[in-house]
Amino acid sequence: RIVACGTVVDVARKQSPRRALGVAVSLLSLALAYDLQVGHAMGYRVSDADTQRRLPVTLQAGPLVVHVPAATSLAQRRRILDDHRFALYQLQQRLNLRDAELAAPLHSYLYASADAKAAAMGGRQTMFAKPWRRQVHLHGLQTPHPLLAHEMAHALLAPYGRAPLGIPMRGGVLPLMGLVEGMAEALTPAEQESALPPQILAATMLRDGSLPPLASWLGAASFWQQAPPRAYAVAGAFFAYLLTAYGPEPLKCAYRDGDLASCLKQPLPALLAAWRAQLARLPLPAAEQQRAQARLARPSLFARPCAHEIATLRERADAAAPAERVALLRQVVAHLGGAAPARWALAMALAASALQQAADDDQPLAPKVEPAAPVSQRAASEFTALASDLQQEGGSLTAAQRTQLKQAEGDLAWQAGAGGQAQAAYAAAQATAVDLADLRQLWVRRWALQQPAPLRGALRQAFVAGGAPLPLAVACQTALATQPTDPTLPYLLGRQLTLSHDPCAARPWLRRAGPHPCLAIELERLRLLAEAAELEGDLHLATASWRQRADIAPTPGIKAHAAQKLARLAWQQLQMQR
Repeated sequence: RIVACGTVVDVARKQSPRRALGVAVSLLSLALAYDLQVGHAMGYRVSDADTQRRLPVTLQAGPLVVHVPAATSLAQRRRILDDHRFALYQLQQRLNLRDAELAAPLHSYLYASADAKAAAMGGRQTMFAKPWRRQVHLHGLQTPHPLLAHEMAHALLAPYGRAPLGIPMRGGVLPLMGLVEGMAEALTPAEQESALPPQILAATMLRDGSLPPLASWLGAASFWQQAPPRAYAVAGAFFAYLLTAYGPEPLKCAYRDGDLASCLKQPLPALLAAWRAQLARLPLPAAEQQRAQARLARPSLFARPCAHEIATLRERADAAAPAERVALLRQVVAHLGGAAPARWALAMALAASALQQAADDDQPLAPKVEPAAPVSQRAASEFTALASDLQQEGGSLTAAQRTQLKQAEGDLAWQAGAGGQAQAAYAAAQATAVDLADLRQLWVRRWALQQPAPLRGALRQAFVAGGAPLPLAVACQTALATQPTDPTLPYLLGRQLTLSHDPCAARPWLRRAGPHPCLAIELERLRLLAEAAELEGDLHLATASWRQRADIAPTPGIKAHAAQKLARLAWQQLQMQR
């Protein structure tokens, strides 16, 4: 096609307009015919039939047509179809869609992995929708799928957008990506506990003075000028506010060309001012704020030096053994000019490498008198120096990163046999920690250091050296004979059994462990108990556990996640009654 267009331009310079037009029609017709013949064989033109050959199993329910790999088990197929049915049900309720608006088929193509999707059609890491085709393309067979509702929202909103793409456009030409992604983000439920509601992210930006100018990002180009976490959070938070305040109908009206003022009967500056006031009133716990700051720290795609090279190095580092990971992250540090977040990642990799080597050698990290110190000791020493520099720089790291450095310092001390030093490092980390995962791990480590020697050794092997879970489970069950009222022992035992995919065996231990005196552990216990009960089909216990978790949840994000779980369980019970 490019060659044909170039030839047309060349002919137009030398021949009459009529002759040039004839040549143009002929050449472009030949190019199109060649494209249609060769495109499929060359792999750059992928039809629905090509995709469906790779995803040969079709699951149907109402308007839903879900395409999955042949290797998908019957139990997986049932969970995937139910996940799609529930997502469609929730979106229908939130958008107030009539049954007639859902009559057309909605195709979902679900690839087993990012690599499988890349082989089928490209776009390895990108999950997307084709609204004009009522299609969504996702990878990963997990349920609930975290992006299913987001991409399905794009497809369901297509009738309200402009042809031919089914999205809002200014003047029928410029896509309004702030509106496109903002609506989808506002409609995406908290399927993962790690997800942060967009309102929390936007409130964090408002309070630290980094909230971008709001009128501009509603346009076409400016949305992409922000880093993705910021752009999606701001757009999602604004439209979540509008959905709550005005309902879906005015927003469906505005979805055609972005005219919010006409459809909501309010000027845009007034809408933005009311939204900012709502954000300012939003409670913002320290834990959520720290997590939000860490997520928002990523720069725009267009502001990163060597972005592709850095992404490749980090991807390789994630999959590498500890020693190789250190070497790869040194390159990232060099690319980023010694930026603090890159040095923090290197420091954590150094600690992991030192611990791994000590575990492999089955020896503590004790200093040696020989001139050539073991690699594990060199890694530990370099970590200590790097961690000290980073801690002294103050604001160069997030609070969570500083906490994790202290925890790594404690792990190295414990592995070296310096229990008192480890306890002091854990106590310092616990004093500043607000992230629930950090609080849970630090509480258990401090508790572990106070246990009798045989159990303490098994705990150190499991927590610090990355040992196998079976010895820990055996040690915990043995210790229960002499410490029958300790709630942490049955919690650890139940957690290990859950991670080993044995929820039936885990349930009695998790029930015995509660209520746990550490809030972070109690929240985790209830989550594990609810998920174990749900896997066994005990929806009553699962509902009670999620409700308890929602009642004691200290942050809006955890409450939103529990509320979504309860909504899904209520829908499942409704389907069973039908």
